[in-house]
Parts: sequence; structure tokens; C-alpha cells
Amino acid sequence: MRPIAEIAKLFAEIDGAPEERIAQIDKALRNLTQRHFMPPDGQEGRAHLYGRESAVVIRLVSIASAFGLGRLELDAINNWLRGVAPTLPDDPNRTAPRFHDAIANVEAGEDFAIQFVMDAAGNTRCEADWPKRTKSTRAQRTLELAYGDRPEIARFSIPASRVIRDLRAAWG
Repeated sequence: MRPIAEIAKLFAEIDGAPEERIAQIDKALRNLTQRHFMPPDGQEGRAHLYGRESAVVIRLVSIASAFGLGRLELDAINNWLRGVAPTLPDDPNRTAPRFHDAIANVEAGEDFAIQFVMDAAGNTRCEADWPKRTKSTRAQRTLELAYGDRPEIARFSIPASRVIRDLRAAWG
């Protein structure tokens, strides 16, 4: 586990940011984790510590923040990543947080993106284009009931598998 200060240095290294930007990244990450309820995995003295899995969530949400998405959208992405989902398409009783699923997919060598989508009525949702998966009949019915046939008008996409791979390589 690492404190935010080390994670900020790691993100700067991944992005090729100059050393003088590390303090700015550090402050942005501290604000992000406090405003969007990203609890630490541990604590050492006054320093909050985050594990690799939590750093994945912080990284993905920080990219959306840097792109300019607002607080509600960032909360939605954070909550979606931390939310539980069935681990098997037709077995709703076996669940795990979606970020665990994302990390497992990267370890399996899969490429995917995570999107924040808005339809014509202004409804928003997060989704991932996990490869080799089809939505279960139950999940498909739920989406149809929730969103109907309203056309999609906007989509923000993060190449999550590449972002996670880069973070895992830098984390060591």
C-alpha cells in the first residue's frame, strides 16, 4: 500500500509529467479521494494508504476529472467501479466489485474501455465493453426497462485496459 504522495509520483511518471507538476497532481488526488468517497485501505500515522486495486479506481476517476467531467459524473463512475456485479453473466448470486472484474480482465489479456453514456432524455449510465461477454437476459431486460429505446447522444470513454496495464507495470 502507498500514500497519495507516492501514487501522485507514479501517475506523473506514467503520464510523463514534469517533476514540478507532482505537487499539483498530489493535491488533485487528495481532493478527488476526499470529495468522491474513496476511502483508504489503511493508514500509517496521518497518511492514508491505498492498495493497487484502489489506485486503479483513483486513476480511472482522475482521468475523467482531468477531462472535465463534473462531480455528479465522477461520483457515478466511482460508484459504478466500486459497485458489485455478477461475476458470471447468468449467476446474479456471485458478485464482486467491478474494478476487480476489470483487473481480472487485464490479467487475462483482454482489451476494453469503460464509458459514461448519456441518452437523449439526459439519463446517464456507466458501462464497459467487456470482450467475450454477452449481457444476461436479465441484465438486458433491466437495461431495456431503464433506458428504453432513447438514442444515445454522448459518450465519454476511457481505454481502461491500457490504463490499468500501465499502472500495474509502474506499480511493480
